This record gives sequence, structure tokens and C-alpha cells, in this order.
Amino acid sequence: MQGFNMGRYIPPELEGTTSGNKLHQRRAPGTLRRDGTQTVRFEMPFAVWCHTCQPHAIIGQGVRFNAEKKKVGYYHSTPIWNFRIKHAACGGWLEVRTDPKNTRYEVVSGGKARDHGDDGDRMREGEGGLPILTPEEREKRREDAFAVLEGRVEEKEAVKDNTKRIEELYRSRERDWDDPWSVNRRMRDSFRQERKKLKK
Repeated sequence: MQGFNMGRYIPPELEGTTSGNKLHQRRAPGTLRRDGTQTVRFEMPFAVWCHTCQPHAIIGQGVRFNAEKKKVGYYHSTPIWNFRIKHAACGGWLEVRTDPKNTRYEVVSGGKARDHGDDGDRMREGEGGLPILTPEEREKRREDAFAVLEGRVEEKEAVKDNTKRIEELYRSRERDWDDPWSVNRRMRDSFRQERKKLKK
């Protein structure tokens, strides 16, 4: 049985005596090396132009790589991490670093983040792509939210009125058809009278 050996082959005579990593002289991913690096799975936080590719190619947001992760400093007590990535298409290296001060990532070498235009024109983005709003924008959104809530209150009032009308219709139907035999008799009587008139 192969088990958890990262897909590496173990001959039957060595099975159970050694691991796939020891047999193939590989280090398990995620273990910390002596030089302070660690292999981790890293996903591109935004689109990046690779400057090693000729012509320059874009690496899309969300593309995953095995990256060498290393601590390169601190911002107050928050560690600054550096991710070294090898682009499979050209073999070039990119370095992406965390920027805790501005709550974002920055490309240090090997490429450039895709530009979306002037900073004033585009929406400021924070952690996870959520917009960072100014106090004026926040107040404006709050007013819009109240307008939406007022609209919902009006809708609820209309629903209450409609519900009341439907309940009245149900009550009147139940009242009229409380005794079906007498209602049926009235209908038959009126039908007989009309039939007699038609015959004459």
C-alpha cells in the first residue's frame, strides 16, 4: 500500500521500513529548513506581469505555486513574509512580499503588479479586495441603507394590507358556504325558476 508518501513509489521489499521522502531523498513540504525557509502553497493575490517572459506574460490572480516562504522582517510585531516563486512557463523567479502597513502584497522582483489606472479613479482595495471607504462614502452608504430599509417598511405595510384583504375573503367564503346544503338549494331554486321561464 502506498499510503501517505506523496505519490512516490516504494518497492514492496522496502514497504513499511522507510518513507517515500527518505527513499527519494526529498523533504516533506511545509517543514522548516535550516536556512529558515519553508515550502508552502501560495496563490497569487492579484494578476502579475512576469518580466522574465519574452514578451512579458501575465500570471492570473488565483494561480497557485509552491513557494519558498521566508521571514524577512517585522512591522511592529507583525512578521513580514517573502514568497519566492518559480514561473513554470519561463523558469524565472518572482518575489512577492507581505506589506502589513498597507494590508496588501507587493511584488519585489521579477515582475510587476497589473496596473488598473490612476489610484484616484479606481476603488481603493483593502484585505480580500473589499473597498476601504472614506468617512464621507461610509455616511453616504449608510443613508442609502436607510432608504432601502424605508422601502422595505413600505413593502411590509403593503403585504400586511394584502394579507388582511385575503383573510377577509376567506372569512366571507367560509361564512357563505358554512351550510353547503342550503346554498346548493338556493342555487337549484333559482335555476328551476329560470328554466321554467325559458320553457315558457
